[in-house]
Amino acid sequence: MGDFSSETAGYRSSPAVINSHEIELAPKLICGPRMTNDVFQTIDSNDLVDCFGGSRLGDARARAQELGLRITSTTGGRHAPGSYHYSGRAFDAAGSHGAMRQFYREMAGTNPTELFYDPMGGIKNGRNIGAIGGHGTHVHIAY
Repeated sequence: MGDFSSETAGYRSSPAVINSHEIELAPKLICGPRMTNDVFQTIDSNDLVDCFGGSRLGDARARAQELGLRITSTTGGRHAPGSYHYSGRAFDAAGSHGAMRQFYREMAGTNPTELFYDPMGGIKNGRNIGAIGGHGTHVHIAY
């Protein structure tokens, strides 16, 4: 099967299924005691975000919730083609404008791959790109 990393995992056709043989090849993708000895195991969207997005995404999600934001989208739903949502590397959070502004400000300092909230702008691959549209009611973050 070859080497398996979180980068290649982002391009799998079915990212929610982890083959037990891959466990030995990619221990950093396994999320604690939720794994079993089943040959294939399906994990839910929120667990997938933790596994494939890594601890930074999990930390960001925890901070969003501390600020009173609710997670509105992880791997499900409709997103742009090639979206980091589909590989479990992004989530959207919504709530009060004040909390979303605070979250955006804090997350801008964590070097996200993407950070969009139209009232404040957008960051992609470390560059400020301005508002991209479609993100006025939620903050999108990807690592």
